[in-house]
Amino acid sequence: MNARTRAKQENHTESFKEDRRLDRLLDYTKFHIGIYLSIGGGLVGLIGYASNDESRGFLNQFIGSRVALLVALFLMICSGLAGGIIASCCTQFHTFEDVWNRRQGPYKCKIFKGETWASIEHFSFWLSLFAFGYAILSAPGVLNWLFKSGH
Repeated sequence: MNARTRAKQENHTESFKEDRRLDRLLDYTKFHIGIYLSIGGGLVGLIGYASNDESRGFLNQFIGSRVALLVALFLMICSGLAGGIIASCCTQFHTFEDVWNRRQGPYKCKIFKGETWASIEHFSFWLSLFAFGYAILSAPGVLNWLFKSGH
């Protein structure tokens, strides 16, 4: 190996060591996946409890739209899926640019670039929260409480 090739290889190796963005992206994504799992689990529990005949009367006064609740769960699952793809790619690539700019996806279906998956992750999360908010805030019992005079 000549000196030029060795220097190029050392610079390449050094750039891997210095690229802390990949570690930060993985930590950030793992944190988000924990949030998605927690909220998704809560939504599953809420939907399961609401579907129980004995609790339906009590809980329905707080749920204005069952469809919005299901949409919120679906979108939270999409957030988790996109976050999982980002996290798994962080373990397969060596640099942030590789994760961000290369096509990736579940199994061997390389559908989108990492940047797009991150956008899907965040967009799905926020849409899920809006759907959940709508499901709750559109309930007559909640609306009556919110707009009740004499607070």
